[in-house]
Amino acid sequence: MQNFICLGTEFTESLRFNEDIKIQRVLFYILCEEKTNKEPMTGSGRHDLIAARIKHIFNWTNKFGMQCELVDDRESVTDNDYATRTLVF
Repeated sequence: MQNFICLGTEFTESLRFNEDIKIQRVLFYILCEEKTNKEPMTGSGRHDLIAARIKHIFNWTNKFGMQCELVDDRESVTDNDYATRTLVF
């Protein structure tokens, strides 16, 4: 099985009345090989199970020095080989 979890960060727009403080986003990219994606015990996709675990660990915590809130959760497929899920905090 080939499962990958990639982490990225980016800074988006500045706060409305403070140019020095920006909003940081933390992105998790989860890629699971499509042909072995089904978890045998539950029948769910591995990318869904990994995403649920990441959400459980990071949502509404201060793990990155700021309170994390899940703002986007998208599922997609890349070139018929990998099922993906993107989580944005």
